[in-house]
Amino acid sequence: MSLRAETVFQRTQMFWKSLPGKATRNSESYLLELRARTFLPPEEIAQDVRWLLGRKGDPPKRVLKSDIAWPTNRTQDYHETDLSLTFVPDKHAVVYSVGENNHAREWANESILGKTWYEAINNVKWAHGTGGVILGNDEYSRESGYENEGGGGSYVVAAYGYLGVKEAPMHVSTPFLNTKGQRMGVETKMGRYEFVGKAVPYVAPRTLYGAGYPMR
Repeated sequence: MSLRAETVFQRTQMFWKSLPGKATRNSESYLLELRARTFLPPEEIAQDVRWLLGRKGDPPKRVLKSDIAWPTNRTQDYHETDLSLTFVPDKHAVVYSVGENNHAREWANESILGKTWYEAINNVKWAHGTGGVILGNDEYSRESGYENEGGGGSYVVAAYGYLGVKEAPMHVSTPFLNTKGQRMGVETKMGRYEFVGKAVPYVAPRTLYGAGYPMR
């Protein structure tokens, strides 16, 4: 069940229960109540609540569960706060997108959808030729483009799987699993122009304690 859809539904029920009796029978009174209310953030949830309630004003009716677009196993778009996940079946891909609001990335990472995404992607068993990168940008990076040639472009935030090793080896989340369930790490070396990566069996780094140094 979608947290967003459930939240929207529950807030419409709270609105209906709070209405005076006349507003549940009279369209004008209902719309006056709706216009006078302030709805809790985040704004995208509040907008969904207002839109659903606005559709039920003539004559006034309670929002039903059948009025909500509940996600199913065929749903391709998911949203929470500033985070959107879009599955693209014909390309066997998923697009992870976060808005440009201040702290949007932090909020997205802390959302239920964001935590679910990272838990799922960290447990994918990657085949050769699969994986990818998440790109980011910010006002500081964009402003650097005004003074530096080539500045202002997007940068890699995270990389996954074999494609991540190929495209951005220094950003791969390791260890990752291959299709045999083996834990894989990344071996990097400096190429002619940039770092070059190679997927290799993962070896846990030795700690100071394991190397014979006393713990403090």
